[in-house]
Amino acid sequence: TAHAVSEAYAGSISEADFLAAAQDAVRFSDRFSFVKDAYNNSLEGFLFPKTYEIIAGANADDVVAQMLTQYEQEVKQLNYTYPHDEGLSDYEVLILASIIEREAAADNKKAVASVFYNRLAIDMALQSDATTAYVIGGDPKPEDLQKEGPFNTYLNKGLPPGPICSPGLAALEAACNPDQTDYLYFYFKDNGQGGLDYFFSKTYEEHQQAIAS
Repeated sequence: TAHAVSEAYAGSISEADFLAAAQDAVRFSDRFSFVKDAYNNSLEGFLFPKTYEIIAGANADDVVAQMLTQYEQEVKQLNYTYPHDEGLSDYEVLILASIIEREAAADNKKAVASVFYNRLAIDMALQSDATTAYVIGGDPKPEDLQKEGPFNTYLNKGLPPGPICSPGLAALEAACNPDQTDYLYFYFKDNGQGGLDYFFSKTYEEHQQAIAS
């Protein structure tokens, strides 16, 4: 995002300036009260992904405020009743949506959301590779999944402390209105046609069969 902003503004806003603004939630908390609980003072998750119009003479704060305004407008469409009933705050919905964004395909976000809700309901670790990938900046190896850290959802139950990306509206909608399933597992693999095939399972045995297939 920082690189894209810097390019769009032809260098008048540097990547460093944008990152400094995006990592200073307190700077924006008076105008945008929903960022007051941001983990580690970071606006990760709140910078809504879309194509924006260039603001003449803008600085980094102006661009961040533009993105926060868009987030505020987008989430007004959401019905938070289900996640609130499940004990999630609005910020936790954003965290969950960010994991869904990284783990799901375009057509199965609500099914993936159901897996995570079902695991949360029984205090089962989410076991999302994506949360560790966020920390290390790439695909995690088996040993990475055994390293202690707040974003390791193999070793820690529940949601990580903050979002791992800025999710789009479809992922946010899935976090607010998941499919109602009994799935506890999902697995995906390359289908050889440039896409991914997903397999959802209710039991570990079914999950292992899907992996072996």
